[in-house]
Amino acid sequence: MNMCFYGLSLNSPNLGGNRYVNAFVASAVEIPGQFLCYVLVKKIGCRKSYSLMGVACGIFTLITPFMQTVSQLAGVVCAMIAKFFSGGPFTVLYLITGDLFPTMLRTQSYGACSFMGRIASIIVPYVLYLGKTVHFALPYIVMGTIGVISAMAGLLLPETTGQPLPKTLEEARLQDRPFSCRSKQ
Repeated sequence: MNMCFYGLSLNSPNLGGNRYVNAFVASAVEIPGQFLCYVLVKKIGCRKSYSLMGVACGIFTLITPFMQTVSQLAGVVCAMIAKFFSGGPFTVLYLITGDLFPTMLRTQSYGACSFMGRIASIIVPYVLYLGKTVHFALPYIVMGTIGVISAMAGLLLPETTGQPLPKTLEEARLQDRPFSCRSKQ
């Protein structure tokens, strides 16, 4: 989700039209996106809200270049809708990460997950450069595909909403996994 979030942010001036307005709107749509994230987490839980908003972000990212061929404004609107949905999964990941790991490992898990996210952030400018050198649609296809795969993988995580935080590694292992082959104890 880092790749979608930062890729859409960094590429907003390249969408066409006024680059300053695009950058402002890309930042402004994050506020209602965070509100939607809050509402979805309260209503349907972290795992489903992450996947729902992540798939929506990925789909809108994937169709952005095709909408740009129809109309420049349609491409900008589609990218801004994708940006709207990209902030929510980014936020929910921080919630899920803290809820999955036991107290003794929580800070290290945040560090490891942030490290992996920053690798994706480092790759984003190179992916965007592919749009200038290879094909203008390639960055959107790469970011959208990775976003959808990430959102679908989020369905494999246990639901943490309303569950107590694990205090030991054994409690973390016993968390409910949606597609687990293990028997419940």
